[in-house]
Amino acid sequence: MAAPDHFTLRRVLRAHPRRTAGVTVLMTLAGAAEGIGFLTLLPVLESVAPGGHPTRVGRAVTAALGLIGVRPSLGALFALVALALFAKAAFRWAAMAQVGSSVAAVAAELRLRLLRALLSARWSHFAGQPLGRAAGGLSRDAFWAAFAYRDACAALAAAIQLVVYAVAGVLVSGRLGVLALAAGLAASAPLGLWVRVSRDAGTLQTRHSLALTTRVVDVLQAIKPIRAMGREGAYLEGLAAETEALREAERRHVRATEALRALQEPLLAVLVLGVLFAALAWGRVDLPTLLVQAVLFQRMVGRFHVVQSEYQAMAAASSAYASLEAQIEEAERDRESGGGAPAPALVEGIELDRVCFRHRGRPVLEEVALAVPAGAFVAIVGPSGAGKTTLMDLLAGLREPDSGEVRVDGVPLATVDPAAWRRRLGYVPQESILLHETVLDNVILREPGLGARDAARALAQAGAGELIASLPDGLETLVGERGLRLSGGERRRLALARALVGQPRLLLLDEATAELDPVSAAEVGRTLRTLRGRLTIVAVTHHSEIAAAADAVYTLADGRLTTQRLPEAVPT
Repeated sequence: MAAPDHFTLRRVLRAHPRRTAGVTVLMTLAGAAEGIGFLTLLPVLESVAPGGHPTRVGRAVTAALGLIGVRPSLGALFALVALALFAKAAFRWAAMAQVGSSVAAVAAELRLRLLRALLSARWSHFAGQPLGRAAGGLSRDAFWAAFAYRDACAALAAAIQLVVYAVAGVLVSGRLGVLALAAGLAASAPLGLWVRVSRDAGTLQTRHSLALTTRVVDVLQAIKPIRAMGREGAYLEGLAAETEALREAERRHVRATEALRALQEPLLAVLVLGVLFAALAWGRVDLPTLLVQAVLFQRMVGRFHVVQSEYQAMAAASSAYASLEAQIEEAERDRESGGGAPAPALVEGIELDRVCFRHRGRPVLEEVALAVPAGAFVAIVGPSGAGKTTLMDLLAGLREPDSGEVRVDGVPLATVDPAAWRRRLGYVPQESILLHETVLDNVILREPGLGARDAARALAQAGAGELIASLPDGLETLVGERGLRLSGGERRRLALARALVGQPRLLLLDEATAELDPVSAAEVGRTLRTLRGRLTIVAVTHHSEIAAAADAVYTLADGRLTTQRLPEAVPT
């Protein structure tokens, strides 16, 4: 996470320059309109005050009004003051409406940037990120980041108005205006402590909220074994500890916010009294000037309050903004590279040429050589941890070898557009995790051009036709979170149907029949055998039924393809 000390108001606003520019222009116009209104008030008061006489500023305002054809009558001046205040209200409304619409836009923009960055990152980056971090970024961090922008805009708007009031105050009375501005800045300095406390509390809130979200997501993913072994109590203790840490951070934030509010009023009251005392002590300030200056000073005090309050709120929310930006930047730095060549059609075959791959310094694959002709059905067997899944990842282009080369139809896979290549694949991973959607959505994955007929065909090929017929709503049946409404074998069949529905050129099966009984595995093996010639199949398996259906079987052990044999029998 980026350090909050370096996370400034300017950085928040500069991240969205067009929106900020629009707000700045509108708030400047609003402040200018109000300033003009208050300056116009001076000749009004001078005209009605007993013994009043025009001041230099009053004469300048009267002359300026004359240039636009306005006679300095009492009615005209009052009308101008009212018009200026209405103009200020309109500009301010337009500015804050722009801010309001920007809040949702900023949140949506950050969420989309994070999603694009994560889905474009290397597989190794994505696999190394806890799901809770992405979930927290898309929900809590994006929400608070958008409000950090809102608070920053509100602080900027108040600061612009403060400058306008200060300029108007100096024009009305130079000494009083400078004194009021200096006094306001002096009163703001001690309140900065609570802004820093809020910022630190916001950092802790973001950190503990992310930790809590990550832990909850992890626990819920593994809830079945945790519940089955009665370990939920231990995990509840950990979640309670994170919750308590988050509560303490939120308490510190609330205390800092309320301390600022409590101290602002007495400090600013003393400030007002001090400036008024100075004005009366000098004894050379006429009543109209004093009244206008008092109004301007009251407005300045209010703007000081708003600037500090909004800046404090932004400081507290800025850690969420920084956390989200850091997550996006990390993913963008680890963006998946690859060539731009079109994906080969896989009409000749796939070849691994002396491929080596290391993970955390440990060799996983060493000098692996494998040739799979197009249309062949190859099975890979071997002990757990031998590198079989890594081999499948290399074929899918999810990982790149440290040395050696993967070639498709003689074309190095590293030169091919990875997304285009993967669209030619069907893939079943070790864990058949389904979406909390319908059977149909889980099979076609919302691919345009695919529908119920394609899903039914793929489900039949995967041996799941009878399963679908038994479900209450058929293809429209919801499968539950991660498919938990179905058995393990049923989830496997749906995952296999998902891989087959797009009629891929290459089918990669990583223990696709792990949760099937021997009879069902043999049925899948016969299905795969019928597909031989129409697509290329590489299957990692522990099932002898699948190996028996393959054209060739390779054994991977200790990172090497050490043996090779043909199946003893092929089911007919």
